[in-house]
Amino acid sequence: MSGKYSLLTALFLGTLFHAHVQQYQESALRFSEINVNGTARFQGLGGGHAALGGDPSTLTANPAGLGFYTRSEVTFTPGFQSVNSDSRYLSSAITEDKGGMIIGNASLVIANEVGGYRESKWRGTAMGISFNRQQNFKRSYSFGGAGTVDYAFIDQIVDNLNDAIQRGDFTRSQLDQGYDVDSRTGEVYLDYLEGLYYNIYAIDPESDDPKARFYPVETSSPVRPSGYVDHTGSHTQWTFAYAGNYDNKLYLGGSLGFNRIVNSVNKVIHEDFPNAEVLRSMRYEEWTDMDGTGVNFTLGAIYKVTPEVQLGLNISTPTFMKIRHSLYERASVEVVQPDDLPTAGRTHPWDFDYSQIGPFRASFGGTWFLPGQFGFITASADFVGYKGMKLSHDRERDGAWNDLTGWYRNVVNPKVGAELRLENFRVRAGMAYFMDPYEGKLMDLTEDKINVSGGLGYRGNRFFVDASLLYGKQQIAYQIFNGSDVGRVTFKDLSGVLTLGFNF
Repeated sequence: MSGKYSLLTALFLGTLFHAHVQQYQESALRFSEINVNGTARFQGLGGGHAALGGDPSTLTANPAGLGFYTRSEVTFTPGFQSVNSDSRYLSSAITEDKGGMIIGNASLVIANEVGGYRESKWRGTAMGISFNRQQNFKRSYSFGGAGTVDYAFIDQIVDNLNDAIQRGDFTRSQLDQGYDVDSRTGEVYLDYLEGLYYNIYAIDPESDDPKARFYPVETSSPVRPSGYVDHTGSHTQWTFAYAGNYDNKLYLGGSLGFNRIVNSVNKVIHEDFPNAEVLRSMRYEEWTDMDGTGVNFTLGAIYKVTPEVQLGLNISTPTFMKIRHSLYERASVEVVQPDDLPTAGRTHPWDFDYSQIGPFRASFGGTWFLPGQFGFITASADFVGYKGMKLSHDRERDGAWNDLTGWYRNVVNPKVGAELRLENFRVRAGMAYFMDPYEGKLMDLTEDKINVSGGLGYRGNRFFVDASLLYGKQQIAYQIFNGSDVGRVTFKDLSGVLTLGFNF
């Protein structure tokens, strides 16, 4: 698989628009991952566990855990997140930080004791509703410095254009499609990025022949690249769940989740030409906004094998999503000898609606309660079927944009956590390991992610409070465009949440 994180602009075969094909494959994973989340208690234990109940996080983890409730409860979980990135590209390293406040979880659980206790083995039921932040997209990284290359972004634009013209998928006349000029700024507007570069005189044809090849007007080497990629937004879910307790041994539950995706990506490639003959520099800017909604369903069960040991299992359908992808692009040049020709322009805003089927999920785990109510140890293994993800569109069922073949593999992510109790106080620790989901590779780099966490808690009669800290680390490989050198960036996440809860 080539160019997993590239900014490649590719022409759709048989269509009259271009798109960043690989963005859809990248987004498929980004919108399907679920980080350690939920209340401070569960985050301190390494995330949602399959065989643990009595916490609002079970609504999105294993809804059978609602069956453990004997009192109603309301909770609120604010927090913060800070993400540090250390990007290595060519011979340079750039470090930056990004963060802010978040709302991790808010929930309401209504517990109900079943009447006629002696006549029925159903001891109680509970229903719940929660808002949960599944994933925070806020992160950024930069690249650049003193390093130079011989292959520029404009070379990729030209190669792509020439291939499309030679195949007959694109004609020179389409380069002027949608041409307009902003009377206030002088910037030109066109439908195609290739046409934009043509109309700001960054590329030219070799002759008047309609099949003639194009070339960049600035041919000097080397090129000094720099830029950044900035993500904002989040993946959140509203969950409605119901569970029952059968004879204090078997707990069954189900939940319906409504997902919301909001993700914006700003990408910039700036290239300087130290030996410039025509253009001193070129700059490409891209704004991508993605807004999606989805739905999934989860069934779960927890069984007490003995008073000290319980096992849990839950399965979740794929999340069925509808997503709108909006794209805005701008290109500009700085000329050696200024003239009256346009030096900047934008493509017309472009919207594309498509569907995504996320991965099937299943979790299995167990919890062992220590003697004397001293605490417990819990562990889970989460299966995520990334290989089964699908992308589709009503009018464009085939093509490179929705082909996930060779991109992802199925994974099993283990989690373990422990809680120690001393009267009303709690001490917690946990770890979650997220396996590298990529089947294809840009470079020999394992993109696993490890999270370690810890927390404290206090349980009163009507009030409780929990706090946790979570640290995660992951390396990923990236290309600034298809054919460029490969860089790597290390992300270090530090987050903290505080859960305030009331029983009634």
